[in-house]
Amino acid sequence: MSDATRNPYAGSPFNTVRYSTLKEALYETVHHGNTPMKAMAEELGCSYSTLANSVNPNIPELEFQLGRFIPTLRLSQNFAALYHICHAVDHIALPLPTAPKCLEALNKELLKTIKEFSDLTQAASQRLADGHASHKDAAAIEKEGMDLVRQTMAYIHSVRCAADNGGKLP
Repeated sequence: MSDATRNPYAGSPFNTVRYSTLKEALYETVHHGNTPMKAMAEELGCSYSTLANSVNPNIPELEFQLGRFIPTLRLSQNFAALYHICHAVDHIALPLPTAPKCLEALNKELLKTIKEFSDLTQAASQRLADGHASHKDAAAIEKEGMDLVRQTMAYIHSVRCAADNGGKLP
């Protein structure tokens, strides 16, 4: 896939462009991440050519090793392949922020969740007031909805972290 046809939303859970195959998404993840491919290959314990060929959609006989999947995502910080898998099974993946350090901060997280819900309802009301939903409207509502989901999951994650830490936040 050339840079001209590259998906600018590949590293986003709001990705609306879908790849035909997991290999195309892996190609995006490896070739357009934060870590240069040569350094990534060294970290993964393989040669540059092995890594490059294993994610090349035009070389179907070479397989990407599943054991390298999570380290590759962590190294590249491009989650196109993860989002491709999630989309294929009707799921989403969202990054979780770090848990707050105190219960007061946890309460502030809940207030942020309420604000995100308000943002979603406001966006939906404004965007759909004319009784019509355009792609631009859908994208704006999706963004606000995903922000709400992410914030809700961050709050739940923080509460779980506190419970796992004997009732105290880390």
